Amino acid sequence: MGKEDSMTPQLLICAFRDKRFDTSREAIVAFRKLEPSLQKKFLQPIIDFLKSEEHDNIRGWGTSVLESIGNAKAFEYLNTLLTSADDDQKKRYPWTRFFALRAIRRIAKKSSHEMVSKLLKEIENSPDENLLVSTEATIIRALDGNEKSEREMRDLLDKLLSKGVHRMNYYKCFCIVRGLQEFALPGLVNSIMDIAANCDIPDLQNRAVRALG
Repeated sequence: MGKEDSMTPQLLICAFRDKRFDTSREAIVAFRKLEPSLQKKFLQPIIDFLKSEEHDNIRGWGTSVLESIGNAKAFEYLNTLLTSADDDQKKRYPWTRFFALRAIRRIAKKSSHEMVSKLLKEIENSPDENLLVSTEATIIRALDGNEKSEREMRDLLDKLLSKGVHRMNYYKCFCIVRGLQEFALPGLVNSIMDIAANCDIPDLQNRAVRALG
C-alpha cells in the first residue's frame, strides 16, 4: 500500500507538527495524490487544526491543504482567516496569511473576483499588515493588471538594488522575492535576474533563481 493510500487527517497533521520541512512536504504530496472525494474528508479536521495550532510555520501547511481541496467551504474559511484577524493575529501569523492569500487567489471562482480584488487592495494598503503579506498582495494586484502596484514594486526593487542588498534592507528584498516565487511578474524579471546573478546572500540568491522558474 502506498503512502498516499494510507494517508489520514491525523497522520497529515502529525507530519506538520513534526516541524520538519521534508516530512511535511512528503505528507502534502501524498495528500494531493488522493482522489478529490477523499481530500474533502480532510476539510473539517484541517479547519479545526488551524483554529487550535499556534505555530505560524506549521499553520501555513494547513492553508496549503485547503488550497488543494479548493471547494467553497475551503475558500470561505481562508477568507475568514484573512478578514477576521485582529492586529495581534496579523503579527503572529504572517506565513499563515501569506499562504492563505496565495490560496484564495488561486481557487477563487469568477463570481468571487471582485471580493478578492477588494481584499487584496485592503491588505496592500493596511499599515497593520506584515510586509510579507502586503508585498504579496501588491504582486498579485500587479499581476492582475494594476499598473500602479507594478510600478511601485518595480521602483522599490530598483531602489533597493541600487543601494545593494544588506542587513538593513534584506527583509524588504526577501518579501519581494518570496512573493515572486508564488506569482511570477514579467515586469520584474530583469531585477530578479540581477539578484540571482550578483547577490552575495545565498538564501536570497537561491530564492531569486527559483522565482525565475
